[in-house]
Amino acid sequence: MFSFLFFFSVLTLNIFRIFWYYIIGNILARDNSTEIGIILRSIFIHMGPTGIKIGQVLSHRIDILPQKICAVLSKLTDNLPGLGINEEKKLLNYAKTVVNYNSPPIKIGAGCIAVTYLTTVKNNDVVMKIKRPNIDKDLELSFNRVCNILYLLSKFGLINLNEKIYKIKDSLYRQTDFEYELSELEYFYKRYNQSKLFDKIIIPKPYPELSDKNIITLEYLRGKNVDNLEKKQKENIANTLWDFCFHSSFIDGHWHSDLHKGNLLYMDDKLGIIDFGLTGRLKGFEKSIILNYNTHILKKEWFSAARLYITKMTEKCEMSDEKKNNFEIDITNILFKNFGKNNPDMINCVSEMDNCSRHYGTRFNNRYAKFELAFSTMASTMVELGHDNIYEYMGKTLMKPKSH
Repeated sequence: MFSFLFFFSVLTLNIFRIFWYYIIGNILARDNSTEIGIILRSIFIHMGPTGIKIGQVLSHRIDILPQKICAVLSKLTDNLPGLGINEEKKLLNYAKTVVNYNSPPIKIGAGCIAVTYLTTVKNNDVVMKIKRPNIDKDLELSFNRVCNILYLLSKFGLINLNEKIYKIKDSLYRQTDFEYELSELEYFYKRYNQSKLFDKIIIPKPYPELSDKNIITLEYLRGKNVDNLEKKQKENIANTLWDFCFHSSFIDGHWHSDLHKGNLLYMDDKLGIIDFGLTGRLKGFEKSIILNYNTHILKKEWFSAARLYITKMTEKCEMSDEKKNNFEIDITNILFKNFGKNNPDMINCVSEMDNCSRHYGTRFNNRYAKFELAFSTMASTMVELGHDNIYEYMGKTLMKPKSH
């Protein structure tokens, strides 16, 4: 209880600092967005893994927050604090028993679930992705802390506490399953690297013999962060990213669900893709449904998309013709509101469609909802690479996908 009260007092102080910067900015006609972003990033880090995940989601929402704040929050994807000296020493001693590395490990990244190190094994550069100590306990503590904060805010009518927060928890726990992630990495490596399906896609080679439930060892990819690219380079990477997403989603039905810029590397006109802790799958007929649904949206056929959503993408339930007609009209309006503008708001659209569906006694099928949310992450990355409207970009490529 004391730790929560201490955290809440720190949170209150930081919120006061945000208002102070906002007021001073208005008085002096100065943009303090970067300073406010730094404070927000600090708040999310103090909230723990759950808060960090919320900050990562918000870093894509340039429709909600100023772009400078989003740019600061985007550093939550791969630029978090590492471990204490003693904690790190203990962790690397454990890693030595699994990987038996030859050179002193160098920290190259830190996420909310794991810390990554560069080292060598038999003269080969490898990356060790090592799960943070006590991460399950930290996740639970972080989740409870965030829920308590949201509960208090909901009592003041400042926010609605709903099941979205539980979806974030599920997503984080999925990323702690390193055996699953290793198997997914092996699949994508064989599918896209070994088969040479795409000559511009590079998936790191996994080393299962040097991995266990706490460590994933993989090939080290040398590349640049996509933030540090010229306009033409970003355009090339965006084209390659879309090719990968189209094929993995609509043809294979087995895709990477977390394609934010922290998981992308620019490698001499090739695209390196890492971190396969979040992936998704659809069956054959489900792939056709999701492709047709997005094609209707692409063509701005809002009613056709709404009808497909209601008949194929929601849980089955009985309703009268009048009720179904009203349902179709409501979904049509939601699609128009969220997609009929320059910068589509997919995350908000999924939320509104699910709420509307519940009103009519059904709900957004979780498999399709997960795809739409994964697609929105990729679309947000495309925005950061220079394509504000993913559906305008799709219009140039979706009808005539490239052959490989």
